[in-house]
Amino acid sequence: MTVLISWTRPKNLKCAWMILSCLIFSLVSNLSHAQASFDEEDIKAAFLYNFADFISWPYDGSGSVNRSSLNYCVLSEATVQRSLRSLLTQEENATLQRNYVFVSDRTELEDCDLVFLGEGDSSYFDELAALAASEVLTVGDHSEFLAEGGMIQLSREQDRIQVIINLDLVNQSGFQVSSQLLRLVNIYELNAQ
Repeated sequence: MTVLISWTRPKNLKCAWMILSCLIFSLVSNLSHAQASFDEEDIKAAFLYNFADFISWPYDGSGSVNRSSLNYCVLSEATVQRSLRSLLTQEENATLQRNYVFVSDRTELEDCDLVFLGEGDSSYFDELAALAASEVLTVGDHSEFLAEGGMIQLSREQDRIQVIINLDLVNQSGFQVSSQLLRLVNIYELNAQ
């Protein structure tokens, strides 16, 4: 968009301020519209990607809490999953290899470090307790995800994506959530629901 502005000295200063205010308002409203154009699915994928930076996994068999790779598993190919795959294939991190794994069979879930269950994956809810016991971080965006035994829920609240953590379950499974992340999320309490 090209804007051609011709300036002549206004007869009074009040008129100049009014014109300038309208111009600034127009620019700000266009900017806020551009910022709002991020897709909800892209934002959810970014949350999924970044959880590895703010959550520590339980000790692995070698006695080390530091992992060299992390398997992000998905059960279907919906929009959030495609956005996550795009993020994981574009980014290179020297300290942590992040792998995108499409799970076609329930037996493959044991190789996952993080499992994302989308809206259409509710048939896998019966696996949530077993996944928690095997130190797999479970994240979902179904409205009943936490009540069914999931660890982290991504939900839309007005124009924002809200992260809700079942901190009791996350801690019981051996994960540690950084204080930075805890300041940004809501804590799910089973008795309050």
